[in-house]
Amino acid sequence: ATSAQVKPKVVTECTVEFNMAMGDGSENAAAGSSMILYIKGQQSRLDFISPTFTQVKYYDARSKSGVILQDLGATRVRRELDSVKWRKLNEQYEGATVVFSDETKTILGYECKKATITLKNGSVFNLFYAPAIIPSTLEYEVQFRSVPGFVLEYEAAATGANQLVRYTATKINVSPVPPSKFELPKAGYRVL
Repeated sequence: ATSAQVKPKVVTECTVEFNMAMGDGSENAAAGSSMILYIKGQQSRLDFISPTFTQVKYYDARSKSGVILQDLGATRVRRELDSVKWRKLNEQYEGATVVFSDETKTILGYECKKATITLKNGSVFNLFYAPAIIPSTLEYEVQFRSVPGFVLEYEAAATGANQLVRYTATKINVSPVPPSKFELPKAGYRVL
């Protein structure tokens, strides 16, 4: 007897908190840093918070546009990205190949499968995704578009460093996300 393929549950609203650690397992360079993902329908918001830098990346799949807010203390910048600028920002992920593995691990009670993504420039990073759930929008991290599930752990190169940072989901909440999470500040940022 063959088991029926279970269709993944689409998660239309959630808040996911991620822990950050350096690829070598140390948390020193990532100490005090966190990442929070909010998904509400076709909108996503990804907050990266460190002791010296905050970045909030909004994306609306309906308009295919985004906004990135960066706060470096006295310097606060807002980048408006229409569909062309968003695609240009993420062009390094176009044509990426995904190789799926039999390796599994459990994250937050979900059985996750391993995949490896290779970019055209040769960059390689690993991830674990939960095939039982899938986000309603996939653009929050463009490189995950062809992964058939919710990515709950992944590695990415640290900005300006040759070391990988591992992001691992530590909490997932599927309660409704307040619309206020997607209200963009009107003032206080220099527009680029």
